[in-house]
Amino acid sequence: MGELYDKIKDIKWDNKNYFIICEKNNLKLNIINGSVDIEVRNSENKYIGFHLLDINDIIKIKYKNKDEKYIYPEIIFQNIKYTFYNDLSDEEIN
Repeated sequence: MGELYDKIKDIKWDNKNYFIICEKNNLKLNIINGSVDIEVRNSENKYIGFHLLDINDIIKIKYKNKDEKYIYPEIIFQNIKYTFYNDLSDEEIN
């Protein structure tokens, strides 16, 4: 299984596919019966669902198939942007 890292620039969709446009690669996901066929996890390996992906997220992509135009991911890992030390403070992770 291939693996790469990228940053999300845009998210688009049509009736059959969901597209994640990244800085270096374009991802294409199938929409089946109104749902996106993908497993999305955070950096702690907890399932979070694709709806939490956002523009400027750094993602790790694991895939089996790709062609000249798209990568067809099996799993996407979203980087956590912030860590919380207590209820009053937060620190950005670089």
